[in-house]
Amino acid sequence: MNKTQLFAKLKKELNITKFIPIAGLSNDNYLLDNKYVLKISYDNHFPLCTDYILLDSAYDKNLGVKILKEYSTPFYQLSYYQENLKSIPEKNLTFEQLDKIIIGIKQFHSLPHSNLRKISIKELCKEFLIFSHSKAFGFLDIFVDLPENDIVPLHFDLVNANILFNKNNNVKIIDYDLSILGPSYLDIVSLLSENYFSQDQENYIIENYFSTEKEIEEFKKNYPIYRYYFDLLWSIWAKARKEKAPKEKKKIFEEIEKEKFNRTNKRSEERRVGKECR
Repeated sequence: MNKTQLFAKLKKELNITKFIPIAGLSNDNYLLDNKYVLKISYDNHFPLCTDYILLDSAYDKNLGVKILKEYSTPFYQLSYYQENLKSIPEKNLTFEQLDKIIIGIKQFHSLPHSNLRKISIKELCKEFLIFSHSKAFGFLDIFVDLPENDIVPLHFDLVNANILFNKNNNVKIIDYDLSILGPSYLDIVSLLSENYFSQDQENYIIENYFSTEKEIEEFKKNYPIYRYYFDLLWSIWAKARKEKAPKEKKKIFEEIEKEKFNRTNKRSEERRVGKECR
């Protein structure tokens, strides 16, 4: 079903009168009569999340949005629109809000699921390289094995726009399309590497997410290499997404690819200098 046919179906069956484009990077998004949100994937390599056990459980815990399964497939998804949701504030973020973000992530990690796959960052990089028609597979040899303990559902894309607060200041986590199974600490890497927290805020998140001093110490010690891998992954992801992106979005993916790649180069140089100084 193409976009025109889908719009016609929704007009007829749900009496939709207005399809208003709204901001979205990885999908084409529309607000329908201030009642529904429609997401349409424009790249078959990156389908939408169809793990409805996960999606329904998130909604039941007041963490996610209500998906209309009868109007959803791997390539388009209809959900109810929720008003008065705002993303993480870049300034004046309170520790109470940080607590709610941490609780929300822990709730996500406890959700039941039916068909999320377990995959490593290295394997994801390899997939994205294939999608982007790149032949630069040699650098994958630099990856060392990361700890594989505490395997849970990961959101894996905890950017500012996917963590929202409602009018009661309760957190909502949306857009589960990159969700996989993996070690829980990777979502903390995602959160810290994709948002702008102060050092105090970063420390607060780490020290209040993990349960023991040993876990905190281990994460802080390994965080630079975790973040290096994430930047490398998202650089390759952006290159892959750029292949099929609409013309107006290609430039955005180019900028993400460049930013993440430059960050990996900077960290590589910092590590090299650090080794020479020892």
